[in-house]
Amino acid sequence: METQIYYEAWQMDCCGTPFSVGDDVQWSCIKSMQDDSLIGQYEFIYEAHGDADYIVFGKVKHIDAIYYEYHNENNVFTPISYTRKSIEKCEEFIADGYLIQLTDVQITSEKTEFK
Repeated sequence: METQIYYEAWQMDCCGTPFSVGDDVQWSCIKSMQDDSLIGQYEFIYEAHGDADYIVFGKVKHIDAIYYEYHNENNVFTPISYTRKSIEKCEEFIADGYLIQLTDVQITSEKTEFK
């Protein structure tokens, strides 16, 4: 089973742990409730600050760094387009967000211990 996860840059910049293609990961996530009109579909959003409903286990198959172009209207910045760049390692302060493809995925409820 495979899945796509959107990892917001501020989550990585705040307290994320760098990861690379080929790494096994275990992430707290929330279910994505909508398609992102700019970058497309993803099933989960990484969430490290207490609102997670699921634990997603998997192997990192692919990482796209997302760089947004913003429109400024009265000091309100809205993303209007983006550039995607395939990267091998995700670290702090390198992009606006990350779209990660995981393989060998297993999902469990945040409230259930995975075995």
